[in-house]
Amino acid sequence: MSATWWIYSPLAPQAMRDLEAECERAVEAFLEEHPGCDDEVAEVLAGGELRSLDEVKEGYARYRTKLSAAVAARVEACRSVMTLERPGDLDVDALQVSVLRYLLERTGEALVMFNDYPLVPSEHALENLAEKEGAEGFGATPAAPKPRRARMPATAGAAKVGSAKAGSAKAGAAKAGSAKAATAEVEEDATGEERAARVEHLLSAARDNPELSIDVVEVLRKTPDLGRRYAALLIEEGSQADASAAKSLRAAPEEVASVADKLEAALRAVTG
Repeated sequence: MSATWWIYSPLAPQAMRDLEAECERAVEAFLEEHPGCDDEVAEVLAGGELRSLDEVKEGYARYRTKLSAAVAARVEACRSVMTLERPGDLDVDALQVSVLRYLLERTGEALVMFNDYPLVPSEHALENLAEKEGAEGFGATPAAPKPRRARMPATAGAAKVGSAKAGSAKAGAAKAGSAKAATAEVEEDATGEERAARVEHLLSAARDNPELSIDVVEVLRKTPDLGRRYAALLIEEGSQADASAAKSLRAAPEEVASVADKLEAALRAVTG
């Protein structure tokens, strides 16, 4: 049985910490529903040392294994680590199969190290996991009842919402005004920087609001990998033009603009 596994991901460190908490809730919920389950399962911890490309090259050379250009490029794109301590046996422990699958479905174009080299692309690991028996129902039951959705301003300059009664009394006028303002902003926003500022504001507000963050995490989970990396970039480095973001994300500006527009729309849908 392997002692430690690592997942190297392009997700931002904060996104990886959020995923750790989400996974922990999913495991707790499953065990509450299945108290008789005695499967071994890893302790999932966001964090660990990222391996530089030089370190990876040395590791592959030590084992006389060829390092592909695709894996090398993915190593350089990694920004965070998820560590799985004392994992269960994938051929025996169904819960461990489900936990690893749960993580890899949410860590983007990642790499997995099962105790030692080589690094396995996450999609290849998922293909192997598809052939193994997982824990039925894992991830389907929330750890706690979903709280009522908190509301927040649609634009960065809006005042904070006060009491629920005051917020509901002003909701109609505020929505109408913010919708017009958003339309005007989009029309004037040729570089995408203003839209990036709005997205950054929505993401930042969710980080300070535990209730709202539940909905935002769900939006990010359903967002394509490029969209999640765009969100992580804004959180880490702040708002920026699409051209600048595209350079950092190694994507075409029009692709960034497309996922950014969709991400903003999805965030607005859950934040009000």
